[in-house]
Amino acid sequence: MKNRIFVTAIFTLHWFGAAFGQMGAEALQAAVQGQACAQIADELHRAALNSEAMKFDGAVCFYRNGEVERALGLFTEVRRMEAGKQHLAAFWSAKCHATLGQDSLAVASLVAMPAATLNIRMLSQKEFDGLSAGSAAFAKLKAAHSPGFDVWTGLLAAIAGLGYLISLALFLGKTRFSAGAKWLALTMLAFALILTAYLSIWTNYVYFYPYLQNTWQPLTLLVGPSL
Repeated sequence: MKNRIFVTAIFTLHWFGAAFGQMGAEALQAAVQGQACAQIADELHRAALNSEAMKFDGAVCFYRNGEVERALGLFTEVRRMEAGKQHLAAFWSAKCHATLGQDSLAVASLVAMPAATLNIRMLSQKEFDGLSAGSAAFAKLKAAHSPGFDVWTGLLAAIAGLGYLISLALFLGKTRFSAGAKWLALTMLAFALILTAYLSIWTNYVYFYPYLQNTWQPLTLLVGPSL
């Protein structure tokens, strides 16, 4: 259903673009988001890619359509513009270099990127499969962004696990304070879930379980009423 909406939007924007003789930024962006670059291949060659956004989206479409060298040229232009998408353009440039067999240039593009702009899912793209074995610099870069626990995150994980156990014990326990124990259990469970969500960020597991980023915010509202 979602892809159908994207395709409909692409054809609608394409019709307007054809009416005025030129593809617009909206149609190009819709093609990228809807994975429909092949459908606008002819119009893309005639489009005037002047803005940073159009150059970037056009380069993505050229890459997906197999015109890697042309895509690389546009990504290079975006990097030189330094208007906001230069780091993403550097990542896509690395993909282009890797596809063209220019492994050293691909690694150089990735290493030059700020560490905060990279993550393990980006470095695990299929285009980079051959870099891990052939480049020590890439292997080191990937290892630095791989998910894992250190001493502090391991300790916090143990605390979160203890919170789950305590909340379970309070939920199942039966005492004359059972009503208050249930509210305390709810508070403990909320804190444990919030800590787990933060741990997924600190350990880089959030890139494999992105839904955890949006689970903990509402739980903070439970703390006041349960106390």
